[in-house]
Amino acid sequence: KFGEHYVSLADYFFSDKALIDAGIREFARCGYDGANTNKIARMAGVSAGVLFKYYTDKEGFFLACLERSMDMLREVLTDSTAAETGREEYAV
Repeated sequence: KFGEHYVSLADYFFSDKALIDAGIREFARCGYDGANTNKIARMAGVSAGVLFKYYTDKEGFFLACLERSMDMLREVLTDSTAAETGREEYAV
């Protein structure tokens, strides 16, 4: 029990990593308009209902995928900069 709400075991162990990874692949391949949330959910091994339980709509999910992509890019660039300069302040 968290706060006043009971949390299911599935929700407790849920990680959106598989959903986000599948979303990034689908949006990159098909673009926003061509991406299919049902397909993304299947690729992640969940139902579309699970996707929309955690994200209000396709746009919100797309923004989460974009944010994760930017975080990954930032990490790569930061690690690369730290390696090239030998400066620890650039390391993540």
